[in-house]
Amino acid sequence: MKYVVSLVVRPEVIEHAMNCLARLIRLLLGRNAVAESKLECGLKLTVLGIDISTTDDGYSFRPSPAKVLKWSKLIKQYLHKQILEAGEASKLAGRLSWAAASVFNRIGRATLRPIIDQQKRRDGWMSAELDRSLRWWLEVFECGLAEIKRWQQVTERTMHLFCDASGRQGLGAVLLAGDTRLCTRMMPPATLMQQFQPRADNQIMGLELMAISLGLTTFEKWIKDRKLVIWCDNCGSEMALRRGSARSYDHAQLVHAQWTFIAKAGIAVHVQRIASDDNIADLPSRGEMQWMASRGVSEIEPKLAEVFECPEAWRELSEKWSAFGHNAHVALPRQCGLRSAGACV
Repeated sequence: MKYVVSLVVRPEVIEHAMNCLARLIRLLLGRNAVAESKLECGLKLTVLGIDISTTDDGYSFRPSPAKVLKWSKLIKQYLHKQILEAGEASKLAGRLSWAAASVFNRIGRATLRPIIDQQKRRDGWMSAELDRSLRWWLEVFECGLAEIKRWQQVTERTMHLFCDASGRQGLGAVLLAGDTRLCTRMMPPATLMQQFQPRADNQIMGLELMAISLGLTTFEKWIKDRKLVIWCDNCGSEMALRRGSARSYDHAQLVHAQWTFIAKAGIAVHVQRIASDDNIADLPSRGEMQWMASRGVSEIEPKLAEVFECPEAWRELSEKWSAFGHNAHVALPRQCGLRSAGACV
């Protein structure tokens, strides 16, 4: 590490170091192991579509604007045709694989899955899940995504977010990390409940997903640019968040918005399952706050982003996926409208 830092503070030796490394690789692997055109040096480089620049304080990674423009154009073409051939899916997955790297908090790992799965389809037709995934990428490109890493890393505690829903009784979320002990709770708005498809399970999976959204938006200033473990005791919502999508349209719409929020906030998310009896968020979801207060847990006013709560926002977001062509059999929320412009977290 000391050798690398010395190269940054002494740029005059970078080219010499590069040539020494190239000669070593050619000596070990053959003269053609490294093409001359691939040799680049400097304090700013573009590697695999990512602009990497260094300063005295650290280094930054951001998708190259030229590459983003190219990728966006390709994705829009695929969405217009509603066809993505296996070969093109393989190339696209490779081009976007940078977002599954740890430096970008692996934010793209969930939404890369449908693109990778498309490589197995011979007909090239796009599923609703792949359609949502590609539209997620377009939204993230517009955010100006960038990651900045400092030479001197500050060790911070991992945040733990516990989420739970108690049928129609309420939503609860608890955030724990060292001395940080926060909780929040709210009743699901009636207007929100009307957006879900009719089900016989009291909408428990949708409410569990909503509890996660409640925790993300309420505790945003504490979890921004941090490592976060999300604990959930519902198998369906856990798997939906891991995959970045869900079978039902209304659930998938929530997960899509959650991953958009996570990407914009720079959160490194890891999803874990927890037994219902061990989930501390069960208490605020049922309004049992006495035990929480006795343990020094502060209650925070709940905050739910408009895209989750406002029916108008649901209608606007649903317009993005209201026409699936060959996937027209996908069930849509009961109150989908035909409006322009989408909304995201």
